Amino acid sequence: MEDHGLVRPLGVNDGRLMLLLRKNTGADPIGRVNQVRVAWAKDLLLVTPVMVKVAAFVLRFQDQSHLSRVFKRFEGISPRESRPTTRPPRGTRGTTA
Repeated sequence: MEDHGLVRPLGVNDGRLMLLLRKNTGADPIGRVNQVRVAWAKDLLLVTPVMVKVAAFVLRFQDQSHLSRVFKRFEGISPRESRPTTRPPRGTRGTTA
């Protein structure tokens, strides 16, 4: 693990830091970063009309598919499924019952 300047100031070695992080968050460093990115993506998609591919770009995922895979791993649903259902489904606009 690269310490990115974190290990020495904390006074621990990288193995100890990984152990503490896993114990306190339940994730390794990359897993924890992905947890936070997915939480940000979820908030972004819930409160803005931004497209999923734009959220992926903003949150520095490789692409929309990468965001979708990681999102589904943590949330159990796709990013699109996490959106509020206030808009009518595609193809139903302007139809009457």
